[in-house]
Amino acid sequence: MVLDLKEIIDHLNTTNTSEENTDPVHQITKILNAHMDSLRWIDQNAGLLNRRVEDISKQMELQRKEQERNYRLVFN
Repeated sequence: MVLDLKEIIDHLNTTNTSEENTDPVHQITKILNAHMDSLRWIDQNAGLLNRRVEDISKQMELQRKEQERNYRLVFN
């Protein structure tokens, strides 16, 4: 879907390059371009954040297991 939107925006950009900035279609295209850039940034950073959360979850699980093992060694 992102690629389809990008293709539509690119098509609008190429067909409207000679028209004035006051043209509503040109203004909408500029807004859509800005929104698309923002959505890409959000998607990219959401992926990075998700990986960081997964890494932290794995570290926490390892630490929990280590604490359980140490607890058993001390109290058994």
